[in-house]
Amino acid sequence: MIAGYAGVMWRVLALSVLPAACGGAGTQATVDAPPALSTGRFTPLLCTGGNPGDPTCPITIVDLSGVGIAGARFELVVQPLGQDFYVTNLQLTGSSTLHVDGVYLEWWDGTGSTGPTGSVLLAMSLDGSGTFPSQALLGAAGPIQLSLRFDAVTSQ
Repeated sequence: MIAGYAGVMWRVLALSVLPAACGGAGTQATVDAPPALSTGRFTPLLCTGGNPGDPTCPITIVDLSGVGIAGARFELVVQPLGQDFYVTNLQLTGSSTLHVDGVYLEWWDGTGSTGPTGSVLLAMSLDGSGTFPSQALLGAAGPIQLSLRFDAVTSQ
């Protein structure tokens, strides 16, 4: 069962251009891609010391039911590091039959931009619940908001 697909097939634009000498005007066809699978923005809890799960180092938990993954959640720890943020302990939990492709962490750093300030690929592919084999350093200043984006999500 496919829960959703956003893929790298954005908006496909096909052009056929004929040389002006032949008098051709060319043609254009547009095909819409499915919407992106993305969580809404969230403000992470900040780890200021100790071990993940301690009162001073909370784990940020993101419910993924909004992107069609009922019962699954994404966990991460976000630590301020100078003027940046260090993201560790990335984990997908709640479904052993889940398969996700292209997991991206996007961030907004309070500059007022309409789009994300940056984006980092966390995993190309992940099957079932498990820990991501990656960490991320986000070059963001000031308050930070995050979102997760997926290329494809399926249940096996």
